Amino acid sequence: MKHGETQMKPGEMQFEHNYHTRFARMWLLLPDHIKGWFVIGQVVLEELLIYFTSPVEVLLRYRFGVRSLSLLLVLQLVNAVWLLQLYVGRISPAAVMFAAAAATAAIYHYWESRRDERNGERHRHTYSPGDPLPFWWPIRSLLARMGINREKWLSDWMITRFGEPGLCLLAGAILYTTVQGLATYFLIAAGALLLKGQIVYLRMVNMERDRLDAKLAAEWVSAEDFLNSPNQDRVFMVTVIRSPVIHKTEEFSEPLPKPEQGWHDPPIPAIPEPVSVTIECPSCHGRLKVKEKHRGRRCSCPACKTSFMIPTEG
Repeated sequence: MKHGETQMKPGEMQFEHNYHTRFARMWLLLPDHIKGWFVIGQVVLEELLIYFTSPVEVLLRYRFGVRSLSLLLVLQLVNAVWLLQLYVGRISPAAVMFAAAAATAAIYHYWESRRDERNGERHRHTYSPGDPLPFWWPIRSLLARMGINREKWLSDWMITRFGEPGLCLLAGAILYTTVQGLATYFLIAAGALLLKGQIVYLRMVNMERDRLDAKLAAEWVSAEDFLNSPNQDRVFMVTVIRSPVIHKTEEFSEPLPKPEQGWHDPPIPAIPEPVSVTIECPSCHGRLKVKEKHRGRRCSCPACKTSFMIPTEG
């Protein structure tokens, strides 16, 4: 591991104390019928969030993934238009027009995502919920001219988590006195967008933390550059496994003790020392001793720091 990089310290790998890990441990102890209710509640909540936010999202975003906008969801948005037309006497025409616009946008996004996939334009994740529309870009430019960090205060995450819910809240407040039914939907959609955006954001944060943890753990246990920098500190994680079932081998052929005699650790066979070979540095002609298994790999001369390939023969 290079100097300046994060290294594992004593006590760094320990039990995690947060609500996520505690719930994961508690989940193993819950009865199956209680787990079932948890799963049903999660499914119902997420489905309600999808139904309340999809009509707004298809109008406020573009570049959807092929699996984020399913055919079933598009058909549901189209059917909503016909259902609203049946009650056109009690529902304002504005609500019907909004539903028709959402259904039209959903059909277009569905076709556009499949078209890009057929053409090999895989520039977005298949579960991508879409990017904010470009009408946010002038606001970003205005923030930049004002000296405000637009990547911090008006990033895509900030727009989907707070900007779009704010637009729905503003639309609901403006239309509440004239089109109360549609305004009520916008108010509900604002809360649903806020909650959905927060859930997705926290899941993405956990995924990013898992990725960084896996990267650090791989660096801690990796010896890929062992020969290139022999003076650097190394951290190795060793796992000792003892199994009650041991097969007879040439090195260990003693019979296992009977169960009533108790368990005794079997003798550990001697591990032969790795074979070493002596090579010569092509630069300073110094003699180096390396292991036979490292032939064909690169190493650095500790005297002149020259990097060269260990010969496979000789």
